[in-house]
Amino acid sequence: IGAGTALALRLSPERPARIKFRLAVAGLMLCAIVPLLWAWPQSEPGRGISVLAQPIDTRALSESGIAAAALWAYLAVLLWKTAALVRAMLAARSLRRTCAPIVDGVIPVLFDRFKRADRSIEIGQSPLTQSPLVSGMIRPTIIFPNHFPTSNPTVIDSVLAHEYAHVVRMDIAISTAIEVVTLPFAVHPVVAALKRAAARYRETACD
Repeated sequence: IGAGTALALRLSPERPARIKFRLAVAGLMLCAIVPLLWAWPQSEPGRGISVLAQPIDTRALSESGIAAAALWAYLAVLLWKTAALVRAMLAARSLRRTCAPIVDGVIPVLFDRFKRADRSIEIGQSPLTQSPLVSGMIRPTIIFPNHFPTSNPTVIDSVLAHEYAHVVRMDIAISTAIEVVTLPFAVHPVVAALKRAAARYRETACD
């Protein structure tokens, strides 16, 4: 699946970044779903649900302790990845809690055209971020760092347009779904590579 996705991305160099992003996401979803479908018991006509393949003899591995060691190592990595995901969600919650609305200056003036297009979106500032970002799925907020330079309106307008593109594309929801669905396979190098490709094309599409 990873090789097929990489080939599809390489064979479409002129495709827009949004199309490449969708290809990378589709590859990630297949990498997560296909192993689960492969392991699911299959039905045989007239005999109900049964496993058609012969079970693999793992007694030699079990007796040597290799299987147990591999299982515990996998569970430890899975727990670490789960903790990282929970920590990221808590960090996003803290970011929203420390976010103060921006009411004065050039940023609200330039933001007005985006606000007219989507009334649910807000702008704010927080000391917990070093660069502009979007936080929140239901009521998204474009958050600027404190003391963000406002001397160049063109730069601010570009930043607002980039972050607004994330909102329109629902990138937060999609990225969260990817992290949750691929969590059992997060350590696989193919999954990690496709995640990096999806993130790269996502940012390019928003640019």
